[in-house]
Amino acid sequence: MPTDLPRGFLLHENEATADPLRGQNDRDGWSRGDSRAARWYVQPCQTSADYASDSARTAARTLQHLTHDASSVEQLVVYRDARAAVAAMAEMRQRLRRCAYDTRGPQTPLRYTVQPVAIGGEAFRALGTTVAATTQAEKMIVVRKGAAIVLYGAFGEVGPVTAGGTADLEKDARRMDGQLCRYTVAGC
Repeated sequence: MPTDLPRGFLLHENEATADPLRGQNDRDGWSRGDSRAARWYVQPCQTSADYASDSARTAARTLQHLTHDASSVEQLVVYRDARAAVAAMAEMRQRLRRCAYDTRGPQTPLRYTVQPVAIGGEAFRALGTTVAATTQAEKMIVVRKGAAIVLYGAFGEVGPVTAGGTADLEKDARRMDGQLCRYTVAGC
């Protein structure tokens, strides 16, 4: 598996390059990182504990877009083989089940729901809603294809809680699913 990703591989890299965060206090723009140690944005238990599968990572890239009241993320992690990626997906699902009702963090308690999505080798949609179930605080689409896992997420969104609220994320995930095998990252 590769140990780096080509520039411009992620769907939103051109946008991130055109509008970077311009300092520590800037709250409107993009950040980019290539650290294999970057934490997954699937953190329902509000813990800083790493995933057991993190040691099998060979490459990663994270793009985050910040605005004053929300953020979105595009995150791609490549594992040494498909088996390690399958284990990472299983660990994400397990954390979402274990912390389906998360009250341990400093933020408003969230309730998580997970539903399968027909993309790639395996995929799921995770929605984190406030306990009152009137606003949506987190929405993510996570897709595994071969040895690669890609996550598209939006955080801080306010609005009705519906699976249809992830249509833009699913559209991006489907586009990336088609792109993963054009480069060796997925091991296709």
